[in-house]
Amino acid sequence: SITFSGDLFEMNKYSFCKMAGWTHGPEFDQADYLTKDYRNSVETQIRSLVYGRFDIAVNNSRFFLHKAKEIGLETMVKVLEPSIFSLPVTMAISKARKQGAQEVKKFDEEIKNFMKTKQYDSILRKHGF
Repeated sequence: SITFSGDLFEMNKYSFCKMAGWTHGPEFDQADYLTKDYRNSVETQIRSLVYGRFDIAVNNSRFFLHKAKEIGLETMVKVLEPSIFSLPVTMAISKARKQGAQEVKKFDEEIKNFMKTKQYDSILRKHGF
């Protein structure tokens, strides 16, 4: 059973797979002492992990587990803690759009208001935050 203390160097005996083109933080991305492979889809990454093509998949844990459940392999994977990197997920609106700057301001206000609601708290609890 693989465990993770938070020290990537201790993991250098394992092979990793990450998503092509994604970042997982400077420490992991620049860790040339790790053996890394790449996949173009999370479904392929999950199947490759389950079939033993590498030891550890690197991905967003909630997204990874959601996709594993979709393809019926959720019982075949385990998420290691702690996370190697925390990356905020954001949305963007083009300011080049007609009234884009106003849309951005209104959107920001609505998000701030929503984050004060019980519905928002419920969503966070439901997804383990």
